[in-house]
Amino acid sequence: MSKRIVNLLNPKDLAELVQQPSIKIAEFLTGFLASSMGDWKLSAGRIVQASIKFNLLTQLGRELQEYIKKGRIKEDYYASGKNKASLNELLKFIDNEAPDDERFKAMKSIFFSGVSIDMDARQEEVAYQFLLLCKKLNSIDILILGACYKIYLGDDVENVNTGINAFGDWVNTVSEKIGYGLPELISAADPKLVELGLLSGRTYSDKSGIRTGKEFRLTTLSIKLCDFITKYE
Repeated sequence: MSKRIVNLLNPKDLAELVQQPSIKIAEFLTGFLASSMGDWKLSAGRIVQASIKFNLLTQLGRELQEYIKKGRIKEDYYASGKNKASLNELLKFIDNEAPDDERFKAMKSIFFSGVSIDMDARQEEVAYQFLLLCKKLNSIDILILGACYKIYLGDDVENVNTGINAFGDWVNTVSEKIGYGLPELISAADPKLVELGLLSGRTYSDKSGIRTGKEFRLTTLSIKLCDFITKYE
């Protein structure tokens, strides 16, 4: 990119900037924030957001092409009205939220699942509904469901007791599997996941108990959602 002054209100300039290597963007941002340009610094967020969106859209397009070539996704996926709606939801999600990696991967996999060659009209509708549901989840929600799903599948059961009935024990197990070392984050996310029907509710008047088992509190809904989230990991 030339050394001319970049006008951040000019879409062409902004598009050119975000296509540069990340080190170049970082150098520009550092210099820009250290400058004395006053209120113009508020535009720095536009650079970061545009860079995220550009990378996500590029990745989406490349993977879509790759899966079509491999025969995993329908070439005429856009012929279905529900698939059009699903793609629209995914693009709006990227444009409005510039999501982090966990959320993007989950939404992308759900979309790809819905346009897979083995999906009928009913499953396309399910994928669309899952996109709407997944938009309500943040990264920690997705990580919690993913940890429980691996336990449910038997893929990550070391030091796991699926017969526990204390909420605190469940929280500590999930926290350990995620690797954050902050069980408080798991506890804080729990009510929302229960309300959405993605985790089974807690027991006793003080909510200290759970009914667990092989599903490790996953519901029929969340197991199916995780199927879609992990199909194109």
